[in-house]
Amino acid sequence: MTKLAHQPFSDWLLAEEPLSSEEARLLQEHLRTCPECQQQQVALTNVHRLFKDVSQLVPAHGFVNRWQQRLADQRILRQRKIAWVWFAVSAMLASLALTFLGYQAFGSLQSPLSLLAVWIYRLTVVVSYWNSLEGYLDVFRGLWPGLPLVGLVFLTGFTSFFSVLWLATYKRLRATRRVVNET
Repeated sequence: MTKLAHQPFSDWLLAEEPLSSEEARLLQEHLRTCPECQQQQVALTNVHRLFKDVSQLVPAHGFVNRWQQRLADQRILRQRKIAWVWFAVSAMLASLALTFLGYQAFGSLQSPLSLLAVWIYRLTVVVSYWNSLEGYLDVFRGLWPGLPLVGLVFLTGFTSFFSVLWLATYKRLRATRRVVNET
């Protein structure tokens, strides 16, 4: 017999839902004459019997807790690996940057006297800027003699904030408004 002749009967044997009375009658007639389908029915019956006979395995006590702990440990291990990879990449980039800067600084290290002169000049500029700033602040301190430096900074910030607030309010009030006629 060809496979096409067995097709609906093979499907009916494997079907989970119940067959109609006509399908059941046709299947029984076919099973009487077809040894291949009889063999398939016997094998299917044996498989169903084996599944019914085998008791379900119960997991060992604490299985879920051990599984969850192992999952948490694996996550932590994965995070540590990622952290070490990022550390290694960062260390390599820092090493490359230091190598490049060292190469750049090598030219200035050949004449340490000029390097020292540059640093003394920069320090002198910073000190002179600081002295200038103190001179300007002394002028403001002379205007309000009992006000400490922190109070002066706070007063400046407070005045600036209210100036900006006043300008924003003034601009909004001066903006032309459309009047909608409600007729």
